[in-house]
Amino acid sequence: MDWLVIGGGLTGVAIAYELQRQGSQVHLVDPQLPATAATRFSYGGAPFWAATSPAIADVFTESRQIYVELSAVTGLTLCSDRQILLTCSEDDQIAIAQSLFANLAQPPQLLDRAEAIAHEPLLADGDTVAAFVSPHPIYDPETVVLAYRQAFLAIGGQISCDRIEAIQPQVQGSQRTYAADRLVIAAGASSVAWARSLGYRWPLYFSHAEILETPPLDLRLRAIVMPALQQRFTLERQADQWDWDSPEVPAEFACILDAGAVQLSDRRYRLGQISRLATRPEDYCSATESEQQIRMALASVLPAVSVLPATRHHCCVSFSADGLPVAGHTLDHPQVYWFTGFSGPFAWVPGLARHLASVWSQSLTLDSLACQVSPQRWSMV
Repeated sequence: MDWLVIGGGLTGVAIAYELQRQGSQVHLVDPQLPATAATRFSYGGAPFWAATSPAIADVFTESRQIYVELSAVTGLTLCSDRQILLTCSEDDQIAIAQSLFANLAQPPQLLDRAEAIAHEPLLADGDTVAAFVSPHPIYDPETVVLAYRQAFLAIGGQISCDRIEAIQPQVQGSQRTYAADRLVIAAGASSVAWARSLGYRWPLYFSHAEILETPPLDLRLRAIVMPALQQRFTLERQADQWDWDSPEVPAEFACILDAGAVQLSDRRYRLGQISRLATRPEDYCSATESEQQIRMALASVLPAVSVLPATRHHCCVSFSADGLPVAGHTLDHPQVYWFTGFSGPFAWVPGLARHLASVWSQSLTLDSLACQVSPQRWSMV
């Protein structure tokens, strides 16, 4: 076997498919198939407009095309075209948001309150004073993973349901030992623990994400609604100010709530979200308290949505403190690759997986983009 990929969510199935497509023999392993972690509870939004450099814009363009290819190959409908409304509840938020958006590839357009309500009537009873709007397609998370799995199996890939218990000196699962020339860890929040087990102290972390999910409902939400100034990104940039490895580390460092909502193509809503920085991957949060907090925050933005029947869900989400994914190998473990830590994964993952699969499988010299996302970037500072 050429490659073993750990992780059956979006990152794992995408990199497994692309490596197999390069002519390698690839085996994907996950303890739960289909995967039930971060991908399962994602909004599925793809912020193609938010590229911060031409190289990233090229990755996003490639991702768009790959989704079209997957849909054609599998016959599955992956995407619904939407707009995102990034809401401001106070006038002074507008200038701050404009300055943050100014350097993006396609800055969103500012709407006044009346224009925002015309785009999304459910905002009418909320506190929104203005909003920024941009095209923002929604990819159904479960269907995208299914499409990748089907495409991967169709070209000879292998998939096993197993829990990996050790990766050094050999990859040991609960059911068997796996032999492969190279290993890709694409296990989301669990990737953090695997990195620590090899002695790495990169600024790679995970947050506890909590959302509410409804059954299919007839109440229609036209746009994706999120705050223009999302606290989650600030929280992630500040994650390395805490000593995560201290023996006296607190159970929880910080907690924020970004009030937003999306309605998927099957009419289910996902509402939230709370993000907590905590040291344990276990779900220790109070489901009842979290649900109340999400509903209270939504009540000032989308009152009609805030009272919908819903169930609270929890997962852990990996991220890096510099906002870029962690993708590549290190010099001291050249056979262990990483593909994790994505913010905006539905824009990033397909295109970057295709780009890196070519570089990795042919052992090419890392180009500029591959160097930017490689974990080696932290050994050079």
